[in-house]
Amino acid sequence: MSKFLHILSMKPPAQLVYELYEADSPRTFQQDLQLHLAHGYVFSTPEEFLMGRPVQSKADHDDICNPAVVFDREDCDCWYIYAYATRNPCFENWAGLVEKVLRWMPYELPLAAWERRKHDRMLFFPIKRFQQLTAKP
Repeated sequence: MSKFLHILSMKPPAQLVYELYEADSPRTFQQDLQLHLAHGYVFSTPEEFLMGRPVQSKADHDDICNPAVVFDREDCDCWYIYAYATRNPCFENWAGLVEKVLRWMPYELPLAAWERRKHDRMLFFPIKRFQQLTAKP
């Protein structure tokens, strides 16, 4: 399950993500962090925190959500945003937020995906669409 948070807070963003973990989470924050350090990407600044990894959009939902599952890079077509928090939500819409998040990704893939809440379905969006929505006139 993705952990996607954007609130105005004095806490460090990594702490905000840590606090989203519940007793019934499949892994601890530390385990997910370690898996993303080994198999994905972790970006942490005083203003933002992100864990994500490249995945196959057609893969099984449980495989996409599990950071221990590693996909071959050449088969990946999607950035799965596993966790994101910011202390300063200075964006106008979801497209702006996702564009902001995607600037951290080290290479381009055509899709981005996340789940907003524990029981929501996974959302897949074409990255080009976000770029169109946030393009400056």
